[in-house]
Amino acid sequence: MTKDYDPIDKQTTSFNPIDEALDVKASEIVKESRKIKKIDNTPRDDFEYSRAQLYNIVEKGQEAMNGILDVCQDTQHPRAYEVAGQLVKAVGDVTDKIIDLQRKMKDLEKEDQPTKVTNNSLFVGSTADLQKMIKKGLAGSKPLAPKTPSIDLDSLDVDRTP
Repeated sequence: MTKDYDPIDKQTTSFNPIDEALDVKASEIVKESRKIKKIDNTPRDDFEYSRAQLYNIVEKGQEAMNGILDVCQDTQHPRAYEVAGQLVKAVGDVTDKIIDLQRKMKDLEKEDQPTKVTNNSLFVGSTADLQKMIKKGLAGSKPLAPKTPSIDLDSLDVDRTP
């Protein structure tokens, strides 16, 4: 008779009749515990995962549609056609969700980008205040001399007699 240690009862147990009947040897099953790694998902990671799952659903839906269409052709049963119609609608809805997911991701990416701020300066005051400000600004700078036209008087044919 084979005796094995039972870790739960902390004693030895005999499984000999069962071992002989099934032609196996009883042994302890050890479960390995997995440590779950905490992952900080970014919205981009979630987008990629959701997108992959939606594509997987569409592919499986297409396989199911092929199968149900074969059933429809073989049986010519109205319920089979009804199920096929519902499946076509469900797959179409999932493809719409893929487009919505892309639109939402674009909106999230727009929020992450810094916005450009345009400040338009606006003077609030009277025209007299504006003229004073302009005069003060021009007083500090060198005034521009007006251009005087140069005329060659010798080249003019002018009668100079009194």
